[in-house]
Amino acid sequence: MSYPFLYIEFDNYGTAVEISYVTGLSPSLNLYEPLSWNIDNLRQLPASMRHIIEDIHHSW
Repeated sequence: MSYPFLYIEFDNYGTAVEISYVTGLSPSLNLYEPLSWNIDNLRQLPASMRHIIEDIHHSW
């Protein structure tokens, strides 16, 4: 498995229930749980990954 990566979990209806940033070296950063973005963890992401998350957030 290649690190880092985004882990996105969906429920049976196709709704995202968790988004985490996994580095493999430390605990993953939980970025999203239903109805709530973790702003503190989002700020810890590398700029390139933060742009991807912003695109996901705006498309919801």
